[in-house]
Amino acid sequence: KRRVPAPDVKSTATAALAWTKTISLADPPIEAAICADTTPLYSIPAFLHGTETVLCHDTLFDSGAGVCVMHEKVWEMLGYPLTEKALEITGWSGESTDHGCLAVNLPITVGGITVYGQVWVVKNLPCDLILGRPFCSKVRLVDKTGEDGRPTFKLTDPVDPAKRVIVVGLDRKVSG
Repeated sequence: KRRVPAPDVKSTATAALAWTKTISLADPPIEAAICADTTPLYSIPAFLHGTETVLCHDTLFDSGAGVCVMHEKVWEMLGYPLTEKALEITGWSGESTDHGCLAVNLPITVGGITVYGQVWVVKNLPCDLILGRPFCSKVRLVDKTGEDGRPTFKLTDPVDPAKRVIVVGLDRKVSG
């Protein structure tokens, strides 16, 4: 139960394990180190600009998603043209669906910063809009989560990097 330096290795994974502590499962866990089993999701407001400007109250950042997607009902209000394009989206459960509609260069505004996203339209989505890794990387999203689980997000304007905004996650208002 002591730290032992690892041999000189070049592998990042091995180096990351170099200073791990051996923990006996018989030891009771330290209360301060126990994670909650769940935390609520928080949404942020985002504006989509088409023929109409639509406020998406229930927007989620998902830096693990390889695409941005919007619910079909949002697109219907938006009045934005779609391009026929094939894409198979696979969720974390392994379930996949085919989609063929993409809003190309759709203006998306969050916290006063506007970027032009490539957004897929889907019929079944648990929220209005998911802004995935393409959006998150463009605005250099930094997610800081408080101990209570409430996130704050820092976004940087890709056109004017001196412009940075903080957006606080809001309690989700999910209609049922």
